[in-house]
Parts: sequence; C-alpha cells; structure tokens
Amino acid sequence: MKNLLAFLAALALALILVPPTLSAAPEPLPSSRPAAVLSAAAPAPTAPEAPSPEPSASASHAAPVLLAADMLPGVLEPEDTPAPTPEPAPEPTPEPATVRLLTGGKVVTLPLEEYVTGTTAAEMPPWFPAEALKAQAIAVRTLALRDLLAAQAGRGKHRNADLCADPACCMAYRPPAEADEAVQRAVRDTAGIIAVYRDEPILAVFCAAVRGRTKSSAQVWGGALDYLVPAESPETVSPGGHGVGMSQYGAAALAEQGFDAEAILKHYYTGVTLADCSAFLPPSDPSH
Repeated sequence: MKNLLAFLAALALALILVPPTLSAAPEPLPSSRPAAVLSAAAPAPTAPEAPSPEPSASASHAAPVLLAADMLPGVLEPEDTPAPTPEPAPEPTPEPATVRLLTGGKVVTLPLEEYVTGTTAAEMPPWFPAEALKAQAIAVRTLALRDLLAAQAGRGKHRNADLCADPACCMAYRPPAEADEAVQRAVRDTAGIIAVYRDEPILAVFCAAVRGRTKSSAQVWGGALDYLVPAESPETVSPGGHGVGMSQYGAAALAEQGFDAEAILKHYYTGVTLADCSAFLPPSDPSH
C-alpha cells in the first residue's frame, strides 16, 4: 500500500512539472462560415498591387541617363563661352592691271607685269647685276602706272592707248617671251612695287649714263621736281641720254658696290619710298 501511494505521488508530481504538449494547427474554417465570422477571424485581404502602366509611344525611347552634372548641379556645368565669331568672307581677288600698248601699228591689251617684263628686257642688258635689273623693273612699272593713270584721266599721250613701244615717246618694248631669265626674275621679285613721292607715283625717268653726276629736271626740261635733282653717279662710261633720274650704268656700278634696288632708287630719286601699286590702280575698265 505504501508503495502504491508513493507511486501515485510521484506520478502526480511529474504531471505538474512536465509542460503541456502543443496542439496541432487548427483545420481551416469551412467556406460556409458566416461572413461576419470570417471577417472577424481572418485578417483583411491585402489590396492587389496596381499593374505598371504600359509605356506610351512617346516614352518608348530609353529613359534619360542622369549625368554627374544632373546630380551635382554647378559642379560639371561648362563655363559660359561667347558664341564664335564668324569668319569674314574672303575679299575677292582683284583683277590684274592691264595696259593698252600701241605697238606695230595696233593696240594690244596685256597685263601690266608682262609689259614691265618686255620693257625691262628692252631697256637694260640682262647681264647687269640683279639689283640693277630690279631697280630698272621698278622704274619701268612706276612710269607705266603714271601713264596709265594719265590716260584714265584723259591726259594720255595717245588717243586709244596708254603707252607705245617707241622709246622716243614712251619706252622701248619687246615680247616678254624674249626676255632673259634674269630679267624675268627681277620683275617677279619686284612684282607690284613702285616708287612714290608724297603718295604719288613719281616720274621715274632714267638714262644710259652720265659723267659723274645726274641733272635735275629743271636743268633739262624747265620743270622742277623735288625728287629729280642732281645725284652723284659712279659709272666710268661715256654719258648717254638726257642725264635726268637714274643712270643705268651708274645703277650697275652701285649694285656692284653692294647697293640693293631700293637703295639705288633712293640714291637717284631723292626722298622717294617704295609702295604697292595696287593702292593706285584705277578701277578696271571694261573697254580695256
């Protein structure tokens, strides 16, 4: 009996100390359960997510990419720069000057530089020093431009021509194709250059040779010109010509002494400077 009582006491103690076993999950409620009970027992259903809208036609392009400058305003923004200045339109190339030359009984029109080539070849030997040939080419071009301007103003020597090929009237001339290479080079090297005095082409007369000193224009023709005054001339040949302006043999002697064309011209034409003839050329005349 005592043993039975002890066994029962121990069993009771064990039931008190051991935790109850968790029951299984309840069966789901049948759908026939009243709605009120269902709504109270079950949590409210979550509203379905709205479907993403279909892209429209205008949104079919890729989304814009955010750049660092968009995310950090003012960091990568370019500095304000002025609009580029448009390039000026190139100026049209002027037509080369031409002269009307009376030669062989007819008037021919040719470029001024061709006339200078033919006349320099006819007026000075091609074996003269290069700087003397250049000085001669500048003198010829200056005289030709002066006669061209006079003809344009109605004061020319000829009715329908600017110049002639008679050295007793204007200057000697031969076809440019006959010019020696040294003459052609002298004309090319001085292209467009003339001698001026007080912004006007000078009367760049020349002669073959003088005896030690040139003459003034007043001595020979009675009209004084500030730049046509006596000048020392070092040639040793017999004089020839009127003796006014540049002495050709004197120019050759000066060139052999080291004078360049500009120095030679300034020696014989007092106070002159060199300039581009384009500043003095008259407007192109369709009748030429």
